[in-house]
Amino acid sequence: NSLLYVKDYFEITPKLSRVLTTLLDGKLKIQFQHKDLQEPIQDLNKMANRMIFALIAGALIIGSSLILNTNIGPKVFGISIIGISGYVFAAVMGIWLLISIIRSGKL
Repeated sequence: NSLLYVKDYFEITPKLSRVLTTLLDGKLKIQFQHKDLQEPIQDLNKMANRMIFALIAGALIIGSSLILNTNIGPKVFGISIIGISGYVFAAVMGIWLLISIIRSGKL
């Protein structure tokens, strides 16, 4: 039994020496591997993308409202084309976001 301990000592000592040398030289690399985190990361990315998409749509609505109130840009029937096109683009983005949420089944 003690012979096994001696054998283990002589097997472990060179390995431990290499690890310590690598550590002291500043060349030790540690690699972490996550398990079962891929799905939560994908959900988080999807949520962040939807939030950004919604913020952009909201900014378009606010910007279009400001443009319509200042009466600038080319007009058709007294309404700014730039302002209306911003509303239309924001509506398309909102519908696209809503369809994406409904298709995923996660409200």
